[in-house]
Amino acid sequence: MKRLEVQAFGVTFRNPILLASGTWSPRLNELYPLSMLGGLVTKTITVEPREGNPPPRIWETEHGVLNSIGLENPGIDRFIDKVLPELEQLNPIIIVSIAGSKPEEFYTLVERLNPTNVTAYEINVSCPNVTRGGIELGKDTTSLLDIARNLRELSHKPLIYKLSIVHDIDQIVPLLTPYADGFTLINSVPAMAIDLQTRRPQLGNVTGGLSGPSIKPIALYAVHKAKKLTHLPIIGCGGVSKLEDVLEFITVGASLVQVGSANFNHPLIGKELVEGLMENLI
Repeated sequence: MKRLEVQAFGVTFRNPILLASGTWSPRLNELYPLSMLGGLVTKTITVEPREGNPPPRIWETEHGVLNSIGLENPGIDRFIDKVLPELEQLNPIIIVSIAGSKPEEFYTLVERLNPTNVTAYEINVSCPNVTRGGIELGKDTTSLLDIARNLRELSHKPLIYKLSIVHDIDQIVPLLTPYADGFTLINSVPAMAIDLQTRRPQLGNVTGGLSGPSIKPIALYAVHKAKKLTHLPIIGCGGVSKLEDVLEFITVGASLVQVGSANFNHPLIGKELVEGLMENLI
């Protein structure tokens, strides 16, 4: 329906609902056609394959989920050869999340992906679960600015920077705006949980990223704040589990909205959000 179409990053999205990075599974397409969504963001891809962090890597909290996956992924070669063709058959708009432990890895990823049919890149400089790159890279504004300048020259596709609430949004959003096409706010929030019986962390990596309903107010705040600092489109992400959440993000300035951890306990959430928008806005 054209009433639901969103123009952002020079791309026309069928509607504002995207699946967040790391939450798509081939089994979802057995439940509903992914082409009915606005699009999806792939699991973060790195140059070399990554095994991720030691288990346990998931821990449910009272109001969300802690994860410490550690960017486990097959690497860029296998992604292009195996994963991407499978995704393309499902006909969604594909945004590829990319990360690197040093600047050259970001450049390699973009150069490898430029010839493909993916729509845009989500630049992950905010993962709380890796020791190199991730949040610490996002805090190093000098390195981040160099990366952004070089990616602007290299990229044939829109560049969307995914930020964390621990970043200085007042500084980093204006800094990146001349070299970006948009922003995703926010990544999961650094957090931890303790087993009182053993007095040890519940996660094998000690700390992880908190997602789910508990971080939605934080994400809304971040989107609201960033919207005052940039003219670029913003993707809201964090704690979306119902239609009202989507409408709240749009109200504070998000052009698109990602649904993440809700996919794990309610795989039909993407479909239901699109249907809810159709019923309420048409």
